[in-house]
Amino acid sequence: MKHVLFYILIIALCACNTKGQQSLSSSVAESTCVIKLKNLQNGYNVSFIREEDGCTIKFCKGDFVNLYRETARLPRCLSEYDSVYGKYTVDFDIPIVKLDTLDINKYNIADIFFMDVNFDGKEDFIYTELGNGKLLYECYDIENEVVEGKKPKLVKPLEEEPYNMFASGSIPEASDYTVFDYQKKEIFIYTTSGCCTYYNTWAKLLEGGNHGDKPYVKVVKQERHSFQKEGDGGIETVETYVLTNDSLELVEKKDIPF
Repeated sequence: MKHVLFYILIIALCACNTKGQQSLSSSVAESTCVIKLKNLQNGYNVSFIREEDGCTIKFCKGDFVNLYRETARLPRCLSEYDSVYGKYTVDFDIPIVKLDTLDINKYNIADIFFMDVNFDGKEDFIYTELGNGKLLYECYDIENEVVEGKKPKLVKPLEEEPYNMFASGSIPEASDYTVFDYQKKEIFIYTTSGCCTYYNTWAKLLEGGNHGDKPYVKVVKQERHSFQKEGDGGIETVETYVLTNDSLELVEKKDIPF
């Protein structure tokens, strides 16, 4: 009789344990949305995992590339999944583009895309963010991320200039813009700051230097324009910086009445 009671107890515990696992699985499904893109995206399997505290974008390629990027939200092109849960396979392709001007409104493309922004012949992953009345472009050089084995690696945007300056107007009336010349491998950036300051920035692909033999994109010149009102007119101050010994140095400053 004791043996019978023992086996009944074991069966009951197992049943409770199984029920608990089913509940846990159900609770995860109820708070998570997993969106897997049906096709390879520039050679990667891409999926989006939206949870209550943010979103993760995963890039997988074979056994040696397993990257992820964290963000506060799904991209706007997938906003229809903002308030649903479960697993979805979506027939959506991230555009691979070569734009002369960063302007997703002008070219009517998704707010995430692949584009070579550092002239190395490999497309980078671009994610747009709305900030200060303009569109900001975060650039991820995922092709040059090194991953050993299957361990996932958090990728961060290129944070140095000129990449952290890429912007365009969020509406046609906004004036920020970024222009690419793929033949000369140069970039021109026009950015505004508040009501009274704007910057003209020139960058280009350079060889060697402090980066060894690997070519790299560097800001080579910048003009900083600021305006100060005085009576019926005012003063425009123009500061010109040029690349000297791997850093920008002030070479000219002038005040222009207006």
